[in-house]
Amino acid sequence: MIGIVIGMTQADIGGRATATLSYSEIRHAGPVFHGDTLYAESVIVDAGELPGGDGVVTVETRATNQRGELVLAPRRKIVAPMKRGMGETECKR
Repeated sequence: MIGIVIGMTQADIGGRATATLSYSEIRHAGPVFHGDTLYAESVIVDAGELPGGDGVVTVETRATNQRGELVLAPRRKIVAPMKRGMGETECKR
């Protein structure tokens, strides 16, 4: 299921990412059954700069079923290019 949820958010969150550094705090909060509809939303919970100038962004995703029940909540850390002239916590979107 984690592959489906990450895939659902890839275009919005990971589309400009050049690498995924890690997955952490993966919480399988509830079961998913055949016929369930999944929804996923992501928020940036931390951002910074790596040596060399790329940005590093920590993203938390929450996946729910059609009843709004949480079924999965992973965090992932991705590398993203930085815009020139921006501060260390302002990565390109």
